[in-house]
Amino acid sequence: PLKKIKFKRTDSLQVLKLNDCNLTKIPRSIRKLKGLKRLELNKNQISKIPGFIKRMKNLEEININFNGMLVSEKDFSKIIHVEVIQFIGNDLVSLPSNMGDLKGARKLNFSKNKLNGLPESMAELDSLESIIFYKNEFEEIPNVIFELSALTELDFYYNKLKVIPADINKLTSLELLFISYNSIDEIPESMRDLDQLKKLYIHHNNLVGLPPWIVEFKNLEVMDVGFNKLAVLPDLSPLQTLKEVDVQENNLSEIPWAVLKLPDLERVFIRDNPYELTEEEAVELKTLIEELLEKEVRVSF
Repeated sequence: PLKKIKFKRTDSLQVLKLNDCNLTKIPRSIRKLKGLKRLELNKNQISKIPGFIKRMKNLEEININFNGMLVSEKDFSKIIHVEVIQFIGNDLVSLPSNMGDLKGARKLNFSKNKLNGLPESMAELDSLESIIFYKNEFEEIPNVIFELSALTELDFYYNKLKVIPADINKLTSLELLFISYNSIDEIPESMRDLDQLKKLYIHHNNLVGLPPWIVEFKNLEVMDVGFNKLAVLPDLSPLQTLKEVDVQENNLSEIPWAVLKLPDLERVFIRDNPYELTEEEAVELKTLIEELLEKEVRVSF
């Protein structure tokens, strides 16, 4: 615990971590750190962002996680130049209406809060590339998300989603989609327009099938559809870029042979499915798995 801390003027210090220090406010002498780029203030009791932060033009990242901080419009107005902003685990139930003022933001992380809606002004964040709402209370993806044309990463892990809206096809730059641990039972037709998609995490949902056009994702490197209700898989052999495939804990009766023969495979998880194998298929499977292990592919069967 720190009762008091003072810094002298310097341009050299770039990263400052004052985590778990029992601070109730951001030390004023931080303003003297003209070269500061990253500021971490996790696990304190900070309640507001002081005005001098706005004048720290070199500050690129600020993390105020697990402080119990209720973010206000004034707080947002002081970090409009910051590129990476994290307010994780602060029990937030809403975000300030002036969220659109965060023009410098490239990445926003509001994980482990209690959010179920977003301000409309968020649509003004033209430079936003990543938004994370891991473990919140969203029952649907707000429409304002689909106005963020520069978005490459979208994370709604552990929410209460039942559908993926058709408007997701507006996110044409999307590369990473994290939407596991929800109650989604279908991948919408419009998602086939996301031709930049590299990683799809949609495990622990209620999917009963995968659309045949999923093989059109020519840049896909990770496809995690484990812990669903899939009975069959489309032929995934056209997805030559796949490095990681997870189909464990489904209702598959047939081994995904095409997956096991992908050229760049690094990890494959196919365990806990009710496979029906002939003796010949069992021998072939054993041989394929041995070959993968020799290539140092991580296999779970």
